[in-house]
Order: sequence, then C-alpha cells, then structure tokens
Amino acid sequence: METEKLILVQGFRCIETRFNEKCKAGHMLFYKEHAVRNSHPSKPVGKTLFILNVPPYYTEGFKVGYVVYKEISSLKKAMKMKWQTNIFSTNDSPIKTGLEKWISEYESSFIDPKELQSEIDNYMKEFDDRKKREEEEEKLKEGQPDNDGWIT
Repeated sequence: METEKLILVQGFRCIETRFNEKCKAGHMLFYKEHAVRNSHPSKPVGKTLFILNVPPYYTEGFKVGYVVYKEISSLKKAMKMKWQTNIFSTNDSPIKTGLEKWISEYESSFIDPKELQSEIDNYMKEFDDRKKREEEEEKLKEGQPDNDGWIT
C-alpha cells in the first residue's frame, strides 16, 4: 500500500501499519466512528473513534483503542482521510521489543544509589529544619500561660 487508498471491511476503514521499514508484512488497524446506544461521558458520541486489532507493542491493553477528539469536525476529518502505510519504529523513535525491551525494563527497575542518597539527604534536612522550628516555638511558649491560664 505505497499509494493512498481507502479500504473498507464490514463498515470499518483500514490503516496498514508496519513495525519498521524492513517489515514486508503489515498490520491492519480497523477503525470507525464509535456508536453505542448508551453513551458514556468518557467516549462521547460523535467525537470518538473506535479502533480494532491494536497490536501489543502499541499499548498495554492491546485489544481495542478509542481516540476521543475535542471537536466533532476532527472526527469527521479522520473518517474522510485516506491513509498511507505508517511505520512506527523508526531510527529517530525506536520501539524496543523482546529481549532488548526486557533488559531495558530490568535495568530501569534499579534505584540509583546517588539519587536515593540525595533524596534522603533532602528529606532529613527538611525534617531537621522542621524539628528545630518546633523546638524554638516550644521555647518561646515556655513560661507563657496557655488559654486556661496554666504555665508549663
């Protein structure tokens, strides 16, 4: 699908996507205007695009997708557009998968000791400052009668 064309399958429009430029086979996304009997505020009628066949490397919950537009005219434009093949993992914006993704997630799960120490130092400084202020306030109140006239 190198040239723009419009494909309809059982009322759904289609977009061909490819993971990267080397991929020969594409993945088809099916979309149409979201129409239900009982509307929900998070998916307003006339502003929501319903997408099927979302692959797992797009989102965590990869079964279906919803695009909610601010304006009704935006949805109308999306429904009139003809699409070209879309490439998702490019050199400028790569999508990690498989072992590379797992390694990246594993490495990011560790806490940087310097960053942790800095956070602890900041917290303790704020704690010490607060305690010092409280002690100074207590000293100022020392020898002063409270609301009931008691001196502590």
